[in-house]
Amino acid sequence: MKNVKQTIIVRKDLKLPKSKTASLVACASMKFLFENNESERNDEIHVKLSHQEAKWIREKFSRSVVSVDSQESLKDVAFRAEMSGLDVYYVLKEKQESEDIDELIAIAIGPDDEDLLDQISGNLKMI
Repeated sequence: MKNVKQTIIVRKDLKLPKSKTASLVACASMKFLFENNESERNDEIHVKLSHQEAKWIREKFSRSVVSVDSQESLKDVAFRAEMSGLDVYYVLKEKQESEDIDELIAIAIGPDDEDLLDQISGNLKMI
């Protein structure tokens, strides 16, 4: 059976402190659980996991954290991942009242087949 992992991609042009980057990576990594919540109650979480997601949680829990230089590059990676059939989870900057547009600051791809993820993000630099 193939290896499963998750890839987190953050923007390095934001020059975030290490503590903020760590928090951002943790948030991105867990988004797939909360976005797949099927509960109708606010105090419960019922998540339907794909085979790959369940394998990832039960086994290695592998992930890689890589970076891109801009929001445009991040959007490009997300688009290519989605076109490859991979699940992409978006982390947006909290919008200020004076801002009209949400700013994409990170994404999580997967958990899914490691080889598929590496086709999309294997050329990106680790942070």
